[in-house]
Amino acid sequence: VYEGREIDVDEEGYEPIQEAVDWFKALQIPVTLADEITELVMDGGNEIFGQIIPFWDGEDDYFDIRNVSEEEIRQFKNLKRMEVMPQENWNEMEVFEKCGIEVSEI
Repeated sequence: VYEGREIDVDEEGYEPIQEAVDWFKALQIPVTLADEITELVMDGGNEIFGQIIPFWDGEDDYFDIRNVSEEEIRQFKNLKRMEVMPQENWNEMEVFEKCGIEVSEI
């Protein structure tokens, strides 16, 4: 429940809800958890997408991975596999391959 203002999901739910975006950006995740990540699944049905854009239909590229560095990926030293939604301009495959991560589209 968000208490900052009343969010009219019926009216605002077709675009990113800024308060949700800001909340996820500010979310502090302990770096110690990075070692526990072995697989990432980026499925259009994941709850996080509905929190940000409640009526997201998957027809745009809002959640596409646009930029990722080898340095970012190497933080997850046990990450071996990723399942991602089809990406429009998928230029990051080389980075994942270099890091030894198997990537497949869902």
